[in-house]
Amino acid sequence: MAKFTNLETQRPKQVMTTTDLSVIGHEGAYSWQLEPTAELFSRLVTGFVEDKFYESASTQLTEIRALVQAAIDADPADLVEMIHWCRAEGNMRSAPIAAACEYANYKGPYARTLVNRVCVRADEPAELLGYWLGMFGRPIPSSVKRGLSDAVVRLYTERNALRWDSSRSGVRMGDVIELCHPKPKDEAQAELFIWLIEQRHNRKLQTALTETLPTIRRRSDLMSIPQGMRHKVTGDDLILAGFSWESYSSYINGPMDATAWEKMIPSMGYMALLRNLRNFEEADISNETVNYVIAKLIDPQEIARSRQLPFRFWSAMKAVNTHLFSRTLEVAVEHVFDNVPVIHGNTLILLDKSASMTFTPVSKMSDMFPAEIGSVFAAALANSCVGYDLVGFATSSTRIDIGGRSIMKAIEIANTPINIGGGTDAWSALARSYSSKYDRVIVLTDMQFNTRGMPELDVPIYIWDLQGYGRVPVKVDDGNYMFTGISDKAFNMIRYVEDNARGVKPWQS
Repeated sequence: MAKFTNLETQRPKQVMTTTDLSVIGHEGAYSWQLEPTAELFSRLVTGFVEDKFYESASTQLTEIRALVQAAIDADPADLVEMIHWCRAEGNMRSAPIAAACEYANYKGPYARTLVNRVCVRADEPAELLGYWLGMFGRPIPSSVKRGLSDAVVRLYTERNALRWDSSRSGVRMGDVIELCHPKPKDEAQAELFIWLIEQRHNRKLQTALTETLPTIRRRSDLMSIPQGMRHKVTGDDLILAGFSWESYSSYINGPMDATAWEKMIPSMGYMALLRNLRNFEEADISNETVNYVIAKLIDPQEIARSRQLPFRFWSAMKAVNTHLFSRTLEVAVEHVFDNVPVIHGNTLILLDKSASMTFTPVSKMSDMFPAEIGSVFAAALANSCVGYDLVGFATSSTRIDIGGRSIMKAIEIANTPINIGGGTDAWSALARSYSSKYDRVIVLTDMQFNTRGMPELDVPIYIWDLQGYGRVPVKVDDGNYMFTGISDKAFNMIRYVEDNARGVKPWQS
């Protein structure tokens, strides 16, 4: 009988657990319902609160609301840590913000702390306020106002204001200030608050020309330059005036050619560089600038600071037209998974390639599909396993050979369409593929297959939820584990179990 390598006899306590309730899944198959906190965590770390294959955005919000209420009643302090972890470490955005509002609306005792902590980026206080006003209207509770005020004082700077405050937004930074009345930390921020309010109401103010707000003053000076002369403004001046590449494109009212990109690239963040590689190719930027971009993209510290979801690198690889940045992306994605722990023994990896995984993007703003995210994880897992076999399954199944390839090449192979139908017959695939040599089975899936027909194994099964519908095709117990999440942090879950973490939750680690 196969055994875990270096696994103590006592099994760790489960974190993601199911109830005793058997329910019907979206495809009419029997499933197990997750415990409320586990289901909420699954939804927050996989969901973009947009229409999915089986659920609309409104349905997801309804589910999140009910789950937040149940989790508050169970442990309100732990729930704060979980929602914050999903935003800050899980790198998800919309779902944790929605959950924070629902927590406050249900009068959770730590609402001020949560509202503040869930706002990581400077545009998020306005987004959170927009959700609140749209869902609950006025009056706004003091806990929400105070939490937003804390976030505003922490996040609102000149550069962030110029970057994130847009007239196209329904709720702007000035609205947050007027409704929440944050106390500025110094004179400069007090002036900034006034300027943001005046911008919100489209009024001119001399504050923009004072020394208190030097970046905004420089932006104002540059905006006064005639349109035909703006292309002569230097990159250093643009950086001092807080221009992003988007605002500079609007500023010159023309195409971003090589000269324009070369001015802006030194001030661009990691995500902006990653998303514009194809534009750099088409503009034919200089070799010197190419080398700058490459150096930044493969810098392990820059990668860590960027907190990019792993599939972003695959998305960038799909977008590029030449080989100029291909090797760069291969190296970068290897660094993303540098800290994935070695998985000893032999592992059977089952990758769901059913219709629900391959036909609906994860987000309306994305060209990525759940099966592609599964392919990214499958490749990274294979890279970390001492021994493994990868099997793609739908109606039927087939082995996928990615042995000896780089992670990026392995993703490409795993993601290649295969003619195995559109169903989700996971247990038949497992029965056909399993042998006594395996120490564990990992299934990457959206969970929409039947609980019945599961073969009895003498090793644990790890079900990896990529869509967060709240239903699991196995009863999660001491022999079966459920993980969830689409960030690189999710890989630590196996370590928690196999190092006998005894119930350490991701947001407590």
